[in-house]
Parts: sequence; structure tokens; C-alpha cells
Amino acid sequence: MSAIGTNLVQSGFRIIKTKEGKRYVRVFEGTADAVNGLISSLGADQEYEIDDDRAPLYAVTITTPDIDDTTSNEEEAFLWELAGNDAQKSIFEHTKSLALTSKVLGVIRSSVAAVEAAEPADAAGVYSTATGDITTAAGVLQADALSLFDFLLNNQDSYLDPQYVLKLTRTVGSRFSPTAADNKVFRLYTTGEVLSEANTQATPVPSRLQAKVNAIPARTSTGYLWSWLKKPSTETQIAGGRIQITTEYVLELWATYFYLKYSDP
Repeated sequence: MSAIGTNLVQSGFRIIKTKEGKRYVRVFEGTADAVNGLISSLGADQEYEIDDDRAPLYAVTITTPDIDDTTSNEEEAFLWELAGNDAQKSIFEHTKSLALTSKVLGVIRSSVAAVEAAEPADAAGVYSTATGDITTAAGVLQADALSLFDFLLNNQDSYLDPQYVLKLTRTVGSRFSPTAADNKVFRLYTTGEVLSEANTQATPVPSRLQAKVNAIPARTSTGYLWSWLKKPSTETQIAGGRIQITTEYVLELWATYFYLKYSDP
């Protein structure tokens, strides 16, 4: 062991594994000033114990519930997931409704209001007039317009729309220095762009998941883009003082009025 000096010497290291996670134990030796300097730099979740039996040579044992190297890029877990998600949406958000002109939608809304306001004895006649107006206004889309009209009259104003969510979960120590890549959040990514960004990670998207993502059928509608919306990351503390960082990309027909594309300046 080296002679006593102003610098600390690490004389021991071990890892304790429990159900709550890992604990890293390091032992350092040095002068009182060196030991006190180390103690003053510890984090709130680190524990220490001083042994002065061999003073003026002191030993300090530091216990850390995770990786205590602040420059380390080590990660404990890296998981990709392509999950199914069910979203409850307004019937006016359906692609068939989006394909109708604003004039047709206006006729449908006013016709529903007219039928609902009619006296029971007059409802049939008002309904007949309303459907005639929709048929004339809708042109080739009359079937979809009439279906929307009937759904609304029967108080069905929403539907269940399945979604895909590409999710990355990283489990790291609380001192893991790199932050989550939150650039381009609330931007719309094409499938190629989302896979390109995802594959820059230390662990890229598995080939099976990539093939499934590429095979998802696209939808189209004027003013909307079939794309992946990148959401801000979330960080959650779990057992052992570790942190789970989650980033999600949600596939949907997103309105370009509200969101910028990935390629936009």
C-alpha cells in the first residue's frame, strides 16, 4: 500500500446484491484532510463510515446504491417495445369523416340538430328532408355522410382507434451522466426517420421490430400526416435508487396544423 499523502488510495471494492438492487462499496485510505474532502463531495444517497484505528492514516468506506462514476456511460438495461394502444376518438376524427368537405359536415351537424329538435310526430319528415340535403351535398360521398348522420342521431359520437407506440426504456444508475435525448419532441417523424434516430442508440431496434414497424399500413388524409409523434421522456425512480428513462413515439394521423415535421427548421 502506498505511503500516506494528500491523495486518497482505493484499497478495496465489492458489490452487494439484494432484492432492491446493487450496492457498490469502495474503501479509500489517506490523511484526515483527504478523507474529509471526499466525504464533502458525496451525494445524498451515499453512506460513509470512517475507521481511525490507524490514525493518522484514515480509512473511509463509501456505500453507493448504484454506479458512482459520474462519467460512466454504463447502463443496466436497454429495452425496445412496440406496443398496441387503444385511443377513444371523436367520430369526426375518423378518416371517412375527414374526407368529407366542411360544407357537408356543416349540413350533417345542422340536420342532426333539426331532427333532435323536432316534435315526435314530425321527426320522420324532418329526417327525410335532412337525409335528402346530405345526399345532395355529399355527392359521391353520400354513403359515408349518411352513416355519420345516423351514428350521431344514435348518440355514437366516438370510436375506438388502435395505435402503435414505439417505446424505449433505459434503466440506469442515478449518477448516469448522459441525459435523455429530448430534442425534436412534439415533432412528426416518418417511419424512416424514427428508425434512423432509434438506431443511433447503444442498442438499436431489433430487426424483428423494425420489420413490423415497416409493415404497418399507412393512412392518408388532407392536412394530416401518418407519422410518429415523439413525446417528452419521463424519468421514474425504481428500487435500488435506479432510474427508468422512457421515450415514446406514437403512430397516428397527426394534424400538420398543430405539429412540425421532423425535417422542419
